[in-house]
Amino acid sequence: MLQRRRSVGVRLHRSGWPALVLTWAGACGGPQAPASPQTPALMAASFEDLVKITKPAGKPLVVNHWATWCGPCVDELPYLAEVAKRFEGKATFLGVSWDIIKRNQATGPTLLAVDRVRAEKGSYYPTVVAPFGIEELAKTLSLDAQFIPQTYVFAPDGTRLWSFTREIIEADDKAAFEAAIEKAAAHQ
Repeated sequence: MLQRRRSVGVRLHRSGWPALVLTWAGACGGPQAPASPQTPALMAASFEDLVKITKPAGKPLVVNHWATWCGPCVDELPYLAEVAKRFEGKATFLGVSWDIIKRNQATGPTLLAVDRVRAEKGSYYPTVVAPFGIEELAKTLSLDAQFIPQTYVFAPDGTRLWSFTREIIEADDKAAFEAAIEKAAAHQ
């Protein structure tokens, strides 16, 4: 019997787009300390900063685009946190929050909301809140869609090995995701 695949995600409106929050010293070339839910999220000052943060630094990189207001995004955080823990030392995980949806949105409450959801879901890896502007973010990062959740796996040289534009919930999708991380780790 054929099973219907569940396609879940949230499409964004042109009127608004989130900013990127940076919670890890290693993103800017500093020493990498393991992030925890208590590690405060920080705003990326620009899209250029975001590009620097999302480039692999000689290690496989997994980037998950999500937002606190996106149910499927929040639902997959515990799974992603578990995978990040299993691949600790082999791959770097980074969350990109799309929680800035209005120009001149106050960042303090946004950062608190992102950190609260991360703590509730056990997401200890660094998270960056992206600057406002969906079109520029999608173009700058060469995203597959203006849609979340999205997850990417990059080899240490920056080659995109895998991408997915909905919640990772099906067993075969999870297997493909984890195989891509293994493949990226083999490139080290």
